[in-house]
Amino acid sequence: MMRGLSLTSAIDQLVGNGQDRCKGRQMPCHSTFKEGHFYGMSSVIGTQISHAVGAAMAARIRDDDTVVLG
Repeated sequence: MMRGLSLTSAIDQLVGNGQDRCKGRQMPCHSTFKEGHFYGMSSVIGTQISHAVGAAMAARIRDDDTVVLG
């Protein structure tokens, strides 16, 4: 599915059951999959801009072709 995330794991996160990777601490639309480089988003608008800038600067320093959206 999503960069290798299994359908079962995606559903676990969606319903926040005992097998949820985030242990039920995220909202259903905030799925995360560290191994696939897919991290949960923030619901608060605007607060993640400085984080996105920092991640983009780190990628630039590492000469990484990562795309960061804020």
